[in-house]
Amino acid sequence: MTMNKCDKIHLTEFDIATCGTGFQFIKAYLPYVDSSQQRMLAIFIRMAELMQTIDFYKDLPSPSPLSRSNHKPESIAAEMRQYCSPKECEIFSLLSNFENINEMMKLYSAVSSASPSDAFSGLNQSAGPQPENGSEAQKADSSPAGDMLRKFLKPEQQKLYEQYMNMLG
Repeated sequence: MTMNKCDKIHLTEFDIATCGTGFQFIKAYLPYVDSSQQRMLAIFIRMAELMQTIDFYKDLPSPSPLSRSNHKPESIAAEMRQYCSPKECEIFSLLSNFENINEMMKLYSAVSSASPSDAFSGLNQSAGPQPENGSEAQKADSSPAGDMLRKFLKPEQQKLYEQYMNMLG
């Protein structure tokens, strides 16, 4: 695997805790060793790392020094991004956007199924008069949340939203 000089490989806390940084020096030198010796040296490095990992976990106190208390997906993703290539970061961003869309849809669903006595009931009156001959999607989704959402969308986004609402029925 060839890397650009500007790419930086970060060591994980796991690698540092279990093996330290000493093997990185040997790994960096590995491509310059005769190919017949590379195999033995590479196997030696991996075996030594395995032995150090076993030793690390043998008498490990509980909780592990590697344990994290923050298990929020965004915190996990932010930490994992440090070890990703730009392409992998793009994938993380896409997944994050899908998660945000999913959360918005859940919120929309919760608000649109809310009773008129809920806090959002006043939004429809404050929105001003609604057009009488709206599209089918506007008629099907005449909730305060739907009206509020439409105000933030561009015309082409409104059209997509209305198509989506028509599909949902």
